Amino acid sequence: MYNKLSAAVSRNIKADSIKEQDEDEVEEEINLETYSVLWCDENVNKTDENREIQTELRRAINYLKTFDSTGLCRHYIQRKSNEEIVLIVSGRIGSQLVPEIYDLLLLVAIYVYCFDKDEYLLW
Repeated sequence: MYNKLSAAVSRNIKADSIKEQDEDEVEEEINLETYSVLWCDENVNKTDENREIQTELRRAINYLKTFDSTGLCRHYIQRKSNEEIVLIVSGRIGSQLVPEIYDLLLLVAIYVYCFDKDEYLLW
């Protein structure tokens, strides 16, 4: 996944820190990249492994935004009309979120970050 993302985005600018926010407070940040990378997972900021992956992703891209709920992520995606989005989702959240947004033209890739691959191939 890292190599595919790094090939798709530039490596020029370091990312700002990401804050957890309510739906009404989703911060508008300036995106200088071709793509926005969104990561939606209940545990996105709760495990050392996920934080390490975020660090690796930020070495390749400027704009990584994290969400710990489908509502916040869906709201953010629906407000964007002129960005291309690469979405990383956990299996559980993905099974709820992906069917709702799958047909949006701004989604250029969806990566499911889960160990139980077979369970989530259905959706």
